[in-house]
Amino acid sequence: MYKALSQAAAGAEGADAMGVDPKAALKAVGLEGLKTVAMAWTPGADGDGGVLSFSIPESQRVGLFKMLAASSKDAGPLPFIPADAVKFQRWRLDGQRMWATLEETLAAVSPQLNGFVQLMVAQAGKDKDPNFDLKKNVVGNLGDDIISYGKAPAGSSMEDLANPPSVMLLASPSPDNLTGGVKMAAGALGAIGGGGGGGDDSKDREFNGKKIRSMRTPAGPGGKGGKMEMASASGYAVFSSTPSLIEEVIRSSESPAKSLRDDPAITRAAEKVGGFGTGVFGYENQRETMRSQWEFLRTGGLAGLMGDGGAADWAQMFDFKLLPEYAKISQHFGIAVFSGVTDGQGMHFRFYGPSQR
Repeated sequence: MYKALSQAAAGAEGADAMGVDPKAALKAVGLEGLKTVAMAWTPGADGDGGVLSFSIPESQRVGLFKMLAASSKDAGPLPFIPADAVKFQRWRLDGQRMWATLEETLAAVSPQLNGFVQLMVAQAGKDKDPNFDLKKNVVGNLGDDIISYGKAPAGSSMEDLANPPSVMLLASPSPDNLTGGVKMAAGALGAIGGGGGGGDDSKDREFNGKKIRSMRTPAGPGGKGGKMEMASASGYAVFSSTPSLIEEVIRSSESPAKSLRDDPAITRAAEKVGGFGTGVFGYENQRETMRSQWEFLRTGGLAGLMGDGGAADWAQMFDFKLLPEYAKISQHFGIAVFSGVTDGQGMHFRFYGPSQR
């Protein structure tokens, strides 16, 4: 694989304006050390399982593969992850090591590009606070744990499906300083729309004695920007565009309610992929995530997206309004999980879910 990509890269006409050598770039991101990619899928009576393995010895692991190598630590749901979360992912990655590896990779790909990035990082936020140091305030406050979870969409409209409530948590030795650094860095690097994060919608607020920071996010394809809120809870910096989820994490971290980890069905499913201690774990309650998608189709949402002409063409082939109510087919969906483990020989991902037969 690497040889073929390297030959293609060698055929490219020189380096670009930033001095990027395509062949060196392929090597720097780690493809040279990748020996094999193997996949197996095993159907079972109660569910289907699979394995995806990347054979890349630790001594040859650089770039992307080095950044994504998880530590073999607990990756299961924490006590404050709510029981009604329909999606959950946890990856035990060392944020500071990832940044150091990124710098190494950029330097190997293009010294000019790396120099430009280092200059941007060094100057970020200096115009607002001469003492601000992005690497110290942001990178220096990263821990070794990345968590995300989501709730079911509020409804079955396209907007609901595209923006389900979700939250991300980053472990940090000083989460409050991390959120403050992220807000400053986002404004300095131009990630905040509308000119530097001013305005009432970016004002901080308090909840249960915790400061919740707010910043505007870039405008999407529709030209409308959003808002991201950030807070600290139980050693994590918490990020979400849904205010109620930020508040939920703060409440639950102080007084845990029923947790996702208490569900025995998740524990049983996790055992199929090696348990929670592999360093990477993910879960999806497909019975709930499919509910809104099914209703979206059944109530004619797809036709509405296509316009009159497209809807007419689809109506000649499919009539989704004839689909049964979701309650009649929900038993065909269930829990799907995956895990990832990194050892001396490579990276291995295991999957398990409801039978598709």
